[in-house]
Amino acid sequence: MDRAYESASKAWFDFLTDNVVVFTNTRAEPFKGKKSYREHFERALTSTKRKVTVISRQVQELGEVGIVYQVVQITQDQVVANLKQSVVWESTPKGWRINHIHSALLGEPQAELKGRQRPAAIDVINEKIASMAAVLGVAQ
Repeated sequence: MDRAYESASKAWFDFLTDNVVVFTNTRAEPFKGKKSYREHFERALTSTKRKVTVISRQVQELGEVGIVYQVVQITQDQVVANLKQSVVWESTPKGWRINHIHSALLGEPQAELKGRQRPAAIDVINEKIASMAAVLGVAQ
């Protein structure tokens, strides 16, 4: 699952149940169903690879349900964002699938500055922060 998300693979959506509920900061109501979530995020999630660093991850299995609470750092297009997430998995005939995701941004996305960058590069990075924030479901 992590590999599919990092590599911007459409296979990421295969890890979701058809009735997945996804909460983001882009709107008050969650995305209900894989189709709705995919229609809104597929282009953004499959167009650019990203690096995900798990800062902490706690997993609890309760029979047919698994709950993951994690803090991750996502780096995409020279923008770094920290998120806390709760992810609920369920055992299905197709294997374990996600049926609930709640992501919340921790702080503001930051530019990933490597070495000395010119002010023009900073302008481009600021545009990427706005774009990535939209992908993560963060209101600007």
